[in-house]
Amino acid sequence: MSMRNSFLVSKFVRLLCLTVVWGCSVTTYGCHPAGGFGLYKEFAILPLQEEQKVDSKWASYLWRQSARRVTDKNSLTEVEKPDGQFRVYVHIDPSLHADYAVRTEGGKTILTAPTEENMLWLVYQWIARMAEEDDRWQANDLEPAIIGLNDGARSFDFAYRSIYSPSMANPDMQAITANRHVDYHWGLWGHNLRKVFGSDENIPETARALVAGKRIPTQWCFSSDALYKAIESYILENYGDGTKAAPSLFAILPDDNHEVCQCGFCQKAGNTSANATPAVTSLLRRLAVRFPVHSFYTSAYATTVTPPATSLPENVGVILSAIDLPLSFVTTQGKAYQDWTNLVSRWQKVTHRILVWDYMRNFDDYLTPYPCLGSIQNRLRTYKRLGIWGVFFNGSGDDYSTFDDVQSFVLSSLLKNTELDVPQLVKRFFHRFYPQSGDLLAAYYLSLEDQVRNRRATLEWYGGISDAVNAYLSVGDFQQFYTALDHLSKTAGEEERRRLNQLLTALNFTQLELIRSGKNASLQASEFLDLLKGYKSFPNWSRYKEANGLLDEYVAEWQRIRFHATQKRNKLSGQAVSVLASDGNRTSPVPAWTDGYYGFPHDYHLHWVITSQKEWQLVIPKGQSQRSGRMVLSFLHAPAWKIGSPSEVKVFQGEKLLGSWKASSAPDDFSIVKAVVNTKAAGSQGDIKIIITSGHFKKMACDEIEWYEGNE
Repeated sequence: MSMRNSFLVSKFVRLLCLTVVWGCSVTTYGCHPAGGFGLYKEFAILPLQEEQKVDSKWASYLWRQSARRVTDKNSLTEVEKPDGQFRVYVHIDPSLHADYAVRTEGGKTILTAPTEENMLWLVYQWIARMAEEDDRWQANDLEPAIIGLNDGARSFDFAYRSIYSPSMANPDMQAITANRHVDYHWGLWGHNLRKVFGSDENIPETARALVAGKRIPTQWCFSSDALYKAIESYILENYGDGTKAAPSLFAILPDDNHEVCQCGFCQKAGNTSANATPAVTSLLRRLAVRFPVHSFYTSAYATTVTPPATSLPENVGVILSAIDLPLSFVTTQGKAYQDWTNLVSRWQKVTHRILVWDYMRNFDDYLTPYPCLGSIQNRLRTYKRLGIWGVFFNGSGDDYSTFDDVQSFVLSSLLKNTELDVPQLVKRFFHRFYPQSGDLLAAYYLSLEDQVRNRRATLEWYGGISDAVNAYLSVGDFQQFYTALDHLSKTAGEEERRRLNQLLTALNFTQLELIRSGKNASLQASEFLDLLKGYKSFPNWSRYKEANGLLDEYVAEWQRIRFHATQKRNKLSGQAVSVLASDGNRTSPVPAWTDGYYGFPHDYHLHWVITSQKEWQLVIPKGQSQRSGRMVLSFLHAPAWKIGSPSEVKVFQGEKLLGSWKASSAPDDFSIVKAVVNTKAAGSQGDIKIIITSGHFKKMACDEIEWYEGNE
């Protein structure tokens, strides 16, 4: 690295080094053996009770995994000797009323877990811990440990823990980190009851809901014996009864609408036209008795938000979404929090298995940094205080997301202990996996978290680049970080450079969004666009957001749309266009309509101005154009977002109609509709009024308004 680059990096790290005051306490990592591990020539890994085969099994497993990670193979043994050894005893104790126990006294440590599943996690935790304590151990493939050497008996803060992110997609990683995953541990997840029939053609009429006297294909009759038998067969064929293999979890949810079956059986169960809970929970009770080892869940959502009148069986629970809780440090303030905690309290009267479906991403932008850890820690502490049983974090699934690796690690740790020190976890993770760039990454990431905390910012679940800038993203700091990281990446080792290449590729997306938003218009887009195209060389890199977010389309839109090619000839370029309110007053001018930036059809955040008015009236100040010509208005047509192009556009000056446009037909999918109005000559006196009438959808979105004189 050149002297100039070294100075740039060190200056940036100093700039961003923070004194973070989140007030968390990290797990105590004592007590070390007297004199430290260096006094011992050997580590003996032994079963605590030799007569127990399971103890011997896991002692042997720990020895094998340790042998792969020690530099001196002679320092490990499975034979107990009278002196010179540090002894590690392994013990499975089903009577342990905790999730694990670690006790270190003198020259020995005892690792205890109540289940083999927990022991697997504890084995790798101990290896990772030793790698931080003794130079003979190398665990660069393992995440930093969160256990101490003398924790005593500890229980995890949440019994069920799940993170739906690319860093947790590997089944081995799920086991090592003691987390579950919807693709591997659930027999049914989400609104997927159709799965039990194989295809829609196999669904009998009696399994469909009866609404207004007719069987409908969009909802279920939960009193249907045909539905019960289909679920029963599906479970037996694919998962068994749970006695010979690991038990599974099943989400039995109504389809995502407000229809409720009103057949005689469902009404007898207690259904009303708005409440399907009675019939749904009746089916769950039946399944719970049939499969006592498996677990079954409904959701507190739409038609099942009301709890049942009586307690549910031990293996039945409920999923509560946290989407209505704003993501910020101020978790416990406001009506949304009170309403949500009241819902939790009502369901806790009938089941202790409250599973919170929470969120960890901006689902409209996976690639711009999203500093959510401090805010989520506050939420998790709240959940623990409320007695929540489990938490599922909905992330980006299999799609790459910026800083997902460190965030998944920290969240996995917090799900076990909400009081861990987040900044320390972040620093330890970056130092483990980014030895060359770890200081820079930790300093920058924690600076973003600090901005969110200091500003008490609310992070958007579906936000654009402007939301990020307003909440935490300094454009200047981001540019410094990007430049410094790019320089450091060129001196990193192979594995670190691979990780950094993906990160830098993702940050090119943020660069482009800053340019497109006008926040950093001085930069040239072409370089970042070419660098972003590198995503094609990485696995699981097809999307940049949850819905309609193909990177192929994003790149194509940049290349196709860019900015105005005819900006200079546009008579409205940079001019003031206002909305005429219903009271006859004008709003402030709307710069987005004449700023020269086109919106993209798959993104409603940038440049599009959205209205729910049936008739939209815009005003152009007089004197803009005196010759006949052509007015072009750009509209977004996005049925998935309930945004549609208009049915008609009319242009007036006073009572004089200058021109009009009528839609011939609406597109089927995402697109930009150009309304071209051929206009007569306008006089120099009198404002120009544009009247836009909505089409099929309630919302309209307009971007650029252009006006060209003559035949241009």
